[in-house]
Formats: sequence, structure tokens, C-alpha cells
Amino acid sequence: MTLLADFLAARWQQQAIPCATLLMGKGVLDEQQPGYVGTYAVAGSECGVSELIEQADMTICVGVRFTDTLTAGFTHNLPVAQLIDIQPFAASVVG
Repeated sequence: MTLLADFLAARWQQQAIPCATLLMGKGVLDEQQPGYVGTYAVAGSECGVSELIEQADMTICVGVRFTDTLTAGFTHNLPVAQLIDIQPFAASVVG
């Protein structure tokens, strides 16, 4: 399981599960906490970040908006069936 958070998530009490932010969400998560792996920017990510996020059994997205600039032209590979999407006024689980 991984956690992917972005700019709409003001605060998140993370556990020691692998977690990352998108570029606009930089600073949303405490980067010194156990489990923080870096910034997910698809091909622009540091070595291993994209693989860790995209190969997880499940990813919890909190306040994430996938845009062309944040995903290098929508090149992300996150299976919808393995996402839990939490937004300010809605949540969805497809599986």
C-alpha cells in the first residue's frame, strides 16, 4: 500500500507506509517521516519513486488532481482498480 498526496490535502497523519507527493503538493507531508519516498513526477521522479508508487497493490490518493504538467502529459500508470481516491467532498473506491 502507498499513499499519494497532493495540494488539496492540507494535513495527513501518515503512518510508516510508503508515501509521496506530487509537485504541487510538495510540503504537504513531512519529508522527514518514515515512509516518505519523494515526489511522484512520473518520468521526472527520482530513481525508484515512480516504480514504488505504480507497482503498489493499492494507492490512497488524498486531494490529488492528475494534470498534464504534474504527470508529464498523463504518462502515469496507476491502475484505477487499485486506487482509493479521497477528495474534500467525496471519496471513491473502484475494485
